Amino acid sequence: MVKVNQDTKKLFKKFINECSRMYRPSGQTDNANRWIPTDSERFSCCEGIRSPSRAYPWSMYKHCHSKKHIKCLLSERYSIDCYEDLPLLINEPNLFFRDLAQQFLTSDTSVHI
Repeated sequence: MVKVNQDTKKLFKKFINECSRMYRPSGQTDNANRWIPTDSERFSCCEGIRSPSRAYPWSMYKHCHSKKHIKCLLSERYSIDCYEDLPLLINEPNLFFRDLAQQFLTSDTSVHI
């Protein structure tokens, strides 16, 4: 088993926190103002989440901003499970992830956004 440096764990947590705060998931609202994610936004973590209803129209949107969803997105779409994998995002066409990863990798552990 590979021992992971505590500093890199903290940096990855900080990256996940920043992503969950700033990420805008893809989806749309229907006539009843329920937010529904696109198929490309659905991951394994979304399976147990309440479907949007008139009583809870933004349940999926709220989930898609969660740290759990961001971790699944990075893991399932980009195969990124730790801070050392972030350089894989540098060539990513998604500007949000590419720019944020570049900021994290080139800064002195602080993000300037």
